[in-house]
Amino acid sequence: FKQSFADAEMRTRWRSLDFQTEDCKELFNLLDDGDGEIETSEFFEGLSRMQGVAQAKDVFRLQKTLNKFIDSAIGPQGTTAGTAKDRLGMSDSECDALPWM
Repeated sequence: FKQSFADAEMRTRWRSLDFQTEDCKELFNLLDDGDGEIETSEFFEGLSRMQGVAQAKDVFRLQKTLNKFIDSAIGPQGTTAGTAKDRLGMSDSECDALPWM
């Protein structure tokens, strides 16, 4: 996978999909299901899900889902600062930067 970003022809193909050489590691981590390998099905399914521009409603939906997850994991707004630090190992500034809704 990494070698494909080193190959000039493949690099051109990656760029046509809007991926740069510096995206290699992140792309691998996004496509991999955790076994350290990318199967053909993972590759094509992952790339097809990455195509297109995210709309504001998609970003908003993701933010709401993430906030619900965080609330269920560390408690509702107003009770999280100490809990987040303890459970997630976050600093006060990292806790303060969380986008609570």
